[in-house]
Amino acid sequence: MTTLKNKFRKTHPGKQAKLMSEETRKKIHDNPDLTILYYLPEDHYIGIAVCRGFFRRLHQHRTAGNYTRDVEIIAYYERRVDAHLAETTYHVRGYNGFRDLTR
Repeated sequence: MTTLKNKFRKTHPGKQAKLMSEETRKKIHDNPDLTILYYLPEDHYIGIAVCRGFFRRLHQHRTAGNYTRDVEIIAYYERRVDAHLAETTYHVRGYNGFRDLTR
């Protein structure tokens, strides 16, 4: 069975995955109402999540088959609308992420 970690090592030999620092983990834990703008470099994906649901969101990415070990937190926002505006500007520039799929 190939795990995501082994898949990453096969496709990126010699590259070490970055771990989230304790300082970042503490900031997320201490500020549950902030909105995070994050980047998954392996999938060229930009997304937003509320701090209290950030690790759950990463788990959703992992179960969908995305590699989340190298997640980069770009910014923290007090207002979700500001985070959404920043996320949209990245999507306009060509980053993957939320798609409004109207039915």
